[in-house]
Amino acid sequence: MDQMHGLAVAIDDEDFNAVWVGPGGTGTTRRWPAARHRTLTDALLAYEAEVRVPLRGARCALAVMGTVQGETVRLPRCNWTLSRAGLRALFDREPLVVNDVAACAWAAMATGVGATGVGATGVGVAGAGSTEPLSLGALRPCFRRAGRWVVVAVDSGVGAAVIDVDHGGIARVLDGETGHCLFAAADGDERRLADAIWAVRRAPPSWETVLTLSPDDALWTAPGLPQARAGRTTMLARMMGRHVGETVMAHAAWSGALVVGDRAAKLLAGGGTAAFNAGFDDKAQFQRLFRSAPRWRLMGRDQALRGCAEALTRADAAAAPSGTGQATGGVPVSLRAA
Repeated sequence: MDQMHGLAVAIDDEDFNAVWVGPGGTGTTRRWPAARHRTLTDALLAYEAEVRVPLRGARCALAVMGTVQGETVRLPRCNWTLSRAGLRALFDREPLVVNDVAACAWAAMATGVGATGVGATGVGVAGAGSTEPLSLGALRPCFRRAGRWVVVAVDSGVGAAVIDVDHGGIARVLDGETGHCLFAAADGDERRLADAIWAVRRAPPSWETVLTLSPDDALWTAPGLPQARAGRTTMLARMMGRHVGETVMAHAAWSGALVVGDRAAKLLAGGGTAAFNAGFDDKAQFQRLFRSAPRWRLMGRDQALRGCAEALTRADAAAAPSGTGQATGGVPVSLRAA
């Protein structure tokens, strides 16, 4: 265990992903369909048998989709139930269980100015991540100074997390659940889209329902909505920008916003970035703050897995004699941003 100090695990829509994180970098990521195993414990034990490194005594950071409150967490997309007590018995220590967007926030911190790049950016986690500016004049984010940022994921689901760095350089990542907040239409086109969703699903649409809607969905044939695919994509990109802007305002995250997810990337392609920025900036109040808030796209594969690796690395650095971060029971609570 002295050479491999932690296990990073990420469970997404369909796959179980895991990699050992050690002082010298990372191991090779193992990935297989979650449906191959009946339970999370079965998957972890199969991983242990394959790589021949014992789980007992290891740190574990595990990212899952959805909320992570309570002693048990349901993972409906792979039909698993996560038991914290079971993980404690398996690893013989407290695991770190985080929402996948919160894990992406930890990954984002490995891309900022002055990041050490250790842990999360190892070749074994599909290479280093990076940021692409979406707004004019957006420099590379710097998480070594005080500020607050939001990370918004738009993919098969929609979620958000907050990165908060205080004046002492202590970084905290807080998860959120913006995707299930109710969608509020801002103009006639959005109202018509919301009405079309209501007519079919008989429920008020959430932001997740709207932003994950395919531009090829039959709902777009409703009267008054864009008929060309390009027009639909532009409308979705503009609504995504508005949602990200409202998330920034809700958390006073004026240091900026990072957008992540394959679906977000597709909506930003072509002219999508201009539509995104138009939606972000179109606010009746705080216009100066919105227009000066930088925006980036977080790029790279396996962001949640990379974020778990970064959290493990930071926790180990904080636990070292010279570290000043705070950790409780091996779980990183607030860590130095440097």
